[in-house]
Amino acid sequence: MTDITATQTGTSEAAPSEATTAPAGTLLTQDQFNAALAKERREWQAKQRAETERARQEAEQAAAERNGEYQRLADERKTKITTLEGDLSQHQERINALTEAMNAQIESRVNALPDEVRALLPTNSDPLALFAALPNAEALAAKLQPAAPTQAAPRVVTPTGPRGTGTSAGNVTPSTSDLMERKRRSGIY
Repeated sequence: MTDITATQTGTSEAAPSEATTAPAGTLLTQDQFNAALAKERREWQAKQRAETERARQEAEQAAAERNGEYQRLADERKTKITTLEGDLSQHQERINALTEAMNAQIESRVNALPDEVRALLPTNSDPLALFAALPNAEALAAKLQPAAPTQAAPRVVTPTGPRGTGTSAGNVTPSTSDLMERKRRSGIY
């Protein structure tokens, strides 16, 4: 039998369309069959290329739309980053000013401490650690300071000489006659 179809040749392409085939019962030659098969293949490839091109264009359009979206997002993020960088620089300036003020306060408080206590303070350059150690150092310095003299009661000066023998007028020594008179008054002879 000379009737050869696509299924008999073992190809995986679709069978030629009904319009390209001869009416039933008509036999095709190998050249006619190959021509019909080539025509069908060209139509199928053209259709595939058109679908691929359409899909590529749709993908490019979607990508352009996404790029437009991404561009909008990129612009929003760029604006936000610029704002945050400005805020960061303002905060950094404030931190630097506060650090300078804190260091000046720490330096004055450290200079008020005695040398023995200053030697106990941390030597690292971290102002927070030094600031945290200052209350304890100041309490220690207060304990090391001698107590300030308080208002003492007026000092009573005792007169020189034997007790009970004189006046508080200083170095006045009683005369012999005064001593005899005292002895007579006391009644002890």
